[in-house]
Amino acid sequence: MPPFFVTGTFARIYNGVLTGPGEGQHQQQSVLVKTVSGMASADQVNLLLIESSMLKDLTHRNLLPVMAVCLEDEKQPLVMFPFMNRGNLKLFIKKSRSPEGGSKVRLILVTLSLHTVSAREI
Repeated sequence: MPPFFVTGTFARIYNGVLTGPGEGQHQQQSVLVKTVSGMASADQVNLLLIESSMLKDLTHRNLLPVMAVCLEDEKQPLVMFPFMNRGNLKLFIKKSRSPEGGSKVRLILVTLSLHTVSAREI
């Protein structure tokens, strides 16, 4: 795998290229590949698969859709999302920590949460 793009508690996200059949030739697309660390427990692997299963049915402008899942290595599944390089919610929160930014960040988080919940209804 290429170098980490983002490292979490038990998950890792890499840059990758998804190659698949196209019109007369192989089509390539830049993707984010989410997987678990080598030290992940079976419960953490299951959490990744449950999260991916839930995300596949959600459609919302602030959520990346699941493109593909690879279960070749059952201890380290791979979940592919379209590539985006605008960061993630965790980085946004870290960058926004300031006395004057606190209430604005809370408002954005509440709004994102409501949009995510309502995505199931779309």
